Formats: sequence, structure tokens, C-alpha cells
Amino acid sequence: MLNSVNRKVFLLYPNLIGYARAALLLLSVFAFHVGLLRFAVGSYAVSQLLDAVDGEVARRLGQCSEFGAALDMIIDRVSTIALYFAIAAKSARAGLLIFLLLLGDVGGHWLFMYTELKLGESHHKNSAHLPPGLKHPTSEAMHQKLMIGGNP
Repeated sequence: MLNSVNRKVFLLYPNLIGYARAALLLLSVFAFHVGLLRFAVGSYAVSQLLDAVDGEVARRLGQCSEFGAALDMIIDRVSTIALYFAIAAKSARAGLLIFLLLLGDVGGHWLFMYTELKLGESHHKNSAHLPPGLKHPTSEAMHQKLMIGGNP
């Protein structure tokens, strides 16, 4: 049962940003479905930019949580899946490629996260087991997201 301390995690600022990301993603999917492509791309892009913001806010405010990390990863995966489905909707020939990309994306993230948790890491971006070039330091998180525009 959730007590008042556990319930507070749902209202932490980074998690509120995560809910906004999810809402924008749903809005993007709906807009794509009804043919509002520019609006779909815009809301998807804002959702992706907020992906950099939520982690930065969590670290700066000391509001990192397991729930927030899971929420972030789930929204990342769902947003990638939504993008793949949008591509598949426009190109029927891309089906097998989309399936393989999804399998690699979701399976790879799950395997990496599970391995890191078993090794005692608190977050996949801070892993001591990553080569230096793949670490995700807080000071560069926003810059990386803005420069490459993808999911870390």
C-alpha cells in the first residue's frame, strides 16, 4: 500500500515533466493519425526535448527516483516505437526492418538495464562499466540531446 511518502514520488518535478512528455507523445500519435503531420512532428519534438530536461531537473533538484528512471525509460521506448510505427505506416516495405529495430531497441535496453541493476548500478547513464566516451555526464546532457535529438 502506498503511504504519503511513496505517493510524493508521483508529484516530483521530473515525473511531472515525464507525464507531459507522455501526453505530448499521445497528442503526436493522434495528430499523425488524423493527418496533422506538422503538429505531430512538433509535439513529438517537444516531447523529445523534454526528455533531456527531466533528467537534468531530477539531478539538479536531487529528485532522482526509481519510479522516475522507469517512467523515463518506458516513455523513451514508447516514443521510439511510435516513431517506428509512423515510418511503417508510410512505407509498408519497411515492416521487417522496423520489427528488427524494435527488437534490438527494446531488448537491448532491457538487457543493459537488467545487467547494470544486477551489478549494483543506480542508473544506466552513470554506469562505471561504460567506456568513458559513452558516459552521460550531467553537465553535457542537455547539449547532447539538443545536438543529436535522439534518445540516449
